[in-house]
Amino acid sequence: MTKYYIILINKLINTFSRVESSNQFDFSIETDSATVTDHKINQGDFILASIEDDVYYNFEVITKKDNKLQLKKIFEIEKSINYKIEEEGVFTSLNNEDYNSICSSLFDKYHSNQIDKTELNNNINLKEGFSNWLFSIGKYKRVYKDDIAILIQKLEEYETAYETDFGISIFDNSIFTIEAIIEELETNLIDDSGAIGVLNKKTVGNGSVKAILGSNNYVKYLKKLLIERSDSESEIENKKGDYEQIPFDIKQFKLETELAGLSYSDELITRYVSSIATKPFVLLSGLSGSGKTKLAQAFAQWLSESHKQYSIVPVGADWTNREPLLGYVNALNPDEYVLPENGALQLLIEANKVENINKPYFLILDEMNLSHVERYFADFLSVMESKDKFKLHSDIEQEKSGVPFELSWPKNLFVVGTVNIDETTYMFSPKVLDRANAIEFRVTDKEITDFLNSPNQINLEQLEKKGANMAADFIKIAINKEFKDFNTYDLNKTLVNFFGQLQKTGAEFGYRTGMEIHRLYQQLAVINEDISENDKIDIAVMQKLLPKLHGSRRKLCPILETLGNICVNDIDVKKDIFENEDFKLYEEVDGKLVLTEGVLYPLSLEKITRMYKGAIENGFASYAEA
Repeated sequence: MTKYYIILINKLINTFSRVESSNQFDFSIETDSATVTDHKINQGDFILASIEDDVYYNFEVITKKDNKLQLKKIFEIEKSINYKIEEEGVFTSLNNEDYNSICSSLFDKYHSNQIDKTELNNNINLKEGFSNWLFSIGKYKRVYKDDIAILIQKLEEYETAYETDFGISIFDNSIFTIEAIIEELETNLIDDSGAIGVLNKKTVGNGSVKAILGSNNYVKYLKKLLIERSDSESEIENKKGDYEQIPFDIKQFKLETELAGLSYSDELITRYVSSIATKPFVLLSGLSGSGKTKLAQAFAQWLSESHKQYSIVPVGADWTNREPLLGYVNALNPDEYVLPENGALQLLIEANKVENINKPYFLILDEMNLSHVERYFADFLSVMESKDKFKLHSDIEQEKSGVPFELSWPKNLFVVGTVNIDETTYMFSPKVLDRANAIEFRVTDKEITDFLNSPNQINLEQLEKKGANMAADFIKIAINKEFKDFNTYDLNKTLVNFFGQLQKTGAEFGYRTGMEIHRLYQQLAVINEDISENDKIDIAVMQKLLPKLHGSRRKLCPILETLGNICVNDIDVKKDIFENEDFKLYEEVDGKLVLTEGVLYPLSLEKITRMYKGAIENGFASYAEA
């Protein structure tokens, strides 16, 4: 029977810290040598060792001889959990429950070997499964002579090398979860030459170790397993009836969009989800074909239980009033109400039903500015702020064609508009921009390079209903009005600085924008707990303040210089950035992109720089066209 122990080892810190994970070594107690014998520690037992509750080690006993133990280190972690051990150098027995509790506190991705692996749905042969999957999609078959055994042998080499360098067996999920293995692979950057551990050259045809273990192969396979496991759990719940609701998790959405073939940065997804949770009207602008509509559609399909919960409506160039969205009473038959064929009004009716209060509904207006938004969307803009109702017809007592005389904008309805800027479209007025969060889509050199190196077919069907069990919690987040007390000193200081400069162009903001910026700032922290203070301020400025900027070169350039200087620290923005073609917002350090020193708000600075150069070259600039 496996037994568990914990011991305080202050005197052995150097001995333990030098030992690589999974290596075996002789361990000798410096206090009473009888403690090993007294506790009858045997092969297969597990030992937790603590250094003043600051560093913890977990070991498996390999062999025992007298008072010496040969151990295999499972993990080492710097963390304090306020666990008190009275006497140094003495083994204290733990029961299974206490041992697992301590390990869970230390490392939430840890799995005890004693957990029933059939319950984990993780107990699979990863090397064999990955090899079969690779061959099934036609990869590396020629390199490995269409022989699974040869590929598995090569993967064993990679496993040993990775374990030597980083201390985790990336093909053994009996101790660490699949999530933990993915995190390790994405965190521990393998150098560009493909070198890892004892492997010092490329070994797989034209690919490298990094390619085999990276995002397009092994990591993608592991993420596929997570989705399949999630599907299995969802299927079980579906058989019970309604979806069992769980807390909203943006990381799950990010993971599943990637597996569906979509390529969005974590920052962009955080901005979109936080924005739509801040206010139910979001504008997505930018390069045509950059994925604006696909992101809105992906989130709607992912969060919805049914396709009836979202509608993608192509805006017509001839829309001059509200009828394309809200319909009208038939002039020849006053008892009949003509509903729009695009489903917009039907969606509004469904969202208003009491039984659907915890289901989100999405109205996606594609190419929203093909017509004047202020004309066909005026009712929505008014109801959004006034909290009044859509007046549809005059018969208070009786519905017409299933349409009541009035409808509210329910708290579970979200409107997303996509925007392209060209000679066929119209610009937005300040009235519209003031009521929305505007998110600009850009494609970087790295993003287009990564895509061209590995273009993926998009399969949005994979996203359907995957996040339906988080829908109620997302709505709860969206309607929440009470937040933790945040220190908004830096935010307020930046807003006041921007206000003074925007005022010079007549683009200053009012109380509503100030309130919505604060709400966005708070929602960003709710949706993504890891986001930094500067990033929250940067996103708020980019989405709520800069969109209203436009004007001539003489009018804009001095203001853009001042705004640019607010975005940096100890940098001459005009000389070092605006007029320096070689300036880069990010620098590559040890294979990672790091924000250039002195840059505070990169999103806003990059946009201001483009607007400045546009004003210089064309004599005029606006947010939408820069």
